Amino acid sequence: MSLETLPLEILFHVLDYISNPFDPTSSKSHPLNNIAATSKHFDRAVEEYTRALLQQYASFAYKKKSKYTCRKKWLAEYSNASQTMTTAIRDHNLSKLDIFTPNRLYPTLPPLTHGEYPIMGGVATMFYEPDLASRRDYIHSQLSDEDRLDKPLKTRVRRHEVLIRHMSVAYSTSQKRWYRTQFYDEVVSRPGRRSLETKESREEFVRKQIAFERDQMGMEGSSEENAIELD
Repeated sequence: MSLETLPLEILFHVLDYISNPFDPTSSKSHPLNNIAATSKHFDRAVEEYTRALLQQYASFAYKKKSKYTCRKKWLAEYSNASQTMTTAIRDHNLSKLDIFTPNRLYPTLPPLTHGEYPIMGGVATMFYEPDLASRRDYIHSQLSDEDRLDKPLKTRVRRHEVLIRHMSVAYSTSQKRWYRTQFYDEVVSRPGRRSLETKESREEFVRKQIAFERDQMGMEGSSEENAIELD
């Protein structure tokens, strides 16, 4: 069986592994261009592959009479305009609660488009950079001038990590949802943090901390009014 006989769904996974769509390589030597040049079959496959990427990351509606190919548009405008979750947290001073929405802190904030892609032998969660910049501008605009400084912003991200630990939740990037961890009804305490010892103490901490974070952002009302269901 040759690669040309594989269904598109499987071929797309192969393309994910052998040609990271977010590879910063220049378009002239990009793996997707090299693959497309091997045959008409792979040219059509790469075109369909990048069309799906444009639809997912840029809500781009392809027009058949368009003068450009989806491959060229993706490589020219979007492949270098993506960032990993780690970069989003570090460079934009955003927490996981800020970028993986909606959640208990932001029950009505819409989700950011993201996906998983194999990179350097692992799997990275990728975001469209303009979306991250827009989310950063919105979140930071709700904070005071003092809290928008670099040090307070990094402290805020660390607070959110502690809050997530008390929530006993984690985010699945493949399923695109928050879920309860296996420790939800167990003792997850560590020396010096009594608030983690019981379900009740964790929930009390979460209520107080969410109220504090919402007050810091000038958000009225309670997030409990629009609770997020978790499995």
